[in-house]
Amino acid sequence: MFERTFNRCMGLVAADRVLWMSSLYQLWRFQDALEPGALHNGYDRLYVPQVGYITGDLDIHDIAIVPDGRPVFVNTLFSCLATVSDAASFVPL
Repeated sequence: MFERTFNRCMGLVAADRVLWMSSLYQLWRFQDALEPGALHNGYDRLYVPQVGYITGDLDIHDIAIVPDGRPVFVNTLFSCLATVSDAASFVPL
């Protein structure tokens, strides 16, 4: 297990076995590494980073997960709701 620190964490949402977190310049997707019902040192979840989107300093606050699994977040810098993109910092909604 590795301990990690993240600068300016502001947005956080957990759904099923997935956790999304925003930090200073990234939006991170963590996956629970434990099998359902398993424990690690008494804890029922062990989240490991799986995907990171470089967004720039968007000042991401609240995050929600839409039914298709994509995160939607408050993009404070551009005053809009947005989601991730494979080709840009974000896609405004």
